[in-house]
Amino acid sequence: MFSLAGQRVVIIGMARSGIGAAKLAKRLGGHVLVSDEKPKEDLMDAVSVLDTHRIATETGNHKRAMNEDWDLAVVSPGIPSNHALLHDFAQRAIPVWSELELATRALGCPWVGVTGSNGKTTTTLMTAAIFRESGRQTEVAGNIGIALSELAVDLPVQAIVVVEVSSFQLEFSATVKPAAAAFLNLSPDHLDRHGDLNTYMNVKARLFANQTVDDVFVANFDDPYVRDIAQHGRAQIVPFGFNLERGVTLRDSCIVYQNGTEWQNVLPAADLPLPGRHNLANAMAAVGLCCSLGVKPDIAGRALRKFTPVEHRLEFVRELRQVKYYNDSKATNVDATITALQSFQNPILLIAGGRGKGGDFHALMPYLRHGVKGLLAIGETAVQLERELGDIVKTLQVESLQRAIEMACTLAQPGDIVLLSPACASFDQFRNYEERGRVFKTFVNELT
Repeated sequence: MFSLAGQRVVIIGMARSGIGAAKLAKRLGGHVLVSDEKPKEDLMDAVSVLDTHRIATETGNHKRAMNEDWDLAVVSPGIPSNHALLHDFAQRAIPVWSELELATRALGCPWVGVTGSNGKTTTTLMTAAIFRESGRQTEVAGNIGIALSELAVDLPVQAIVVVEVSSFQLEFSATVKPAAAAFLNLSPDHLDRHGDLNTYMNVKARLFANQTVDDVFVANFDDPYVRDIAQHGRAQIVPFGFNLERGVTLRDSCIVYQNGTEWQNVLPAADLPLPGRHNLANAMAAVGLCCSLGVKPDIAGRALRKFTPVEHRLEFVRELRQVKYYNDSKATNVDATITALQSFQNPILLIAGGRGKGGDFHALMPYLRHGVKGLLAIGETAVQLERELGDIVKTLQVESLQRAIEMACTLAQPGDIVLLSPACASFDQFRNYEERGRVFKTFVNELT
């Protein structure tokens, strides 16, 4: 079993993954300090949890982290790679790991990783649903649910963990090696952190860089970036896409999986209880992951028929006066909003905006011209959205999400769709996209 016995370990960041990493490092025998520069009054819940486990904490600064000797540093995903503290660790030759790196070293059962710019959560949950339908003990962790380090030493060897993996988690993950990995797609996202698309792509590629011929790489062959990356891997490639000669694809309006030379039906596309072509792609990726690890295609189909749509991802909220309201708060980048716009045929009143992530709003233009009758712009990017898109679609700057919903309700006609799909992060007005989505649902449900 992996051990940190006697080692001095500093954890940077006191959020969910930092707490999980600290608890795991202590269980593995480490002497642990968790350091966060936020004031203690903002971290009382986290400090209380760590105190219960007799783990030392430092708040308001990183003095101990910077001035004491450490055998290992574990950084939370929110810590950027150019942080001064990481430069200090590098100068002192202190190894720096992500929480994902620590957890996978200690994990005693196989795990499956899902990454990509969009669709990770839905695909992760679909994959877990299929494994559970097959009778296998299955847990979900990572960028969704609980930190993987919370599970690492407690699962039996026959269990499996499905891990949603973000680029932030992969920045300091050098040895991760999932039994199966899926790369769903690549589009400009988090460029405010990674700088350019090539750097972002290379960080994502760390998920499968250590895989061998005994592992599986499920790759979207409809995405040119992913298809190209797949050619350089050593794992068994299971492609998925809409018009393929192998892997997982769509034939006669049915998702099919290739087992050797034989094609096996999974389920008719019409039976998938989620709208949109993108969700068919997510389902194909989940089928590729599960069936390549031994699940029968008919079991995968049975699980997908019963799959429940995910909160904040094209989530239907209500219908009022023949107008349907959808919550797509998870659409935190431009490409995700394009996907949402492609999922509907009816006229759309779009609510978008928030904190920009370096994406190009001009990419929305073709989709706004055809189908979007109005854009209600909110948050820090409201002025930019009106400036760049106002000539394409009638655009109104609105001071709040509540006001945007009220205006959309006034402007909408029977048969229209009111869609929250922001193309931006939420941190200018909300704690996260979940809070933004729940606020949207609350205000929509209060409309009369």
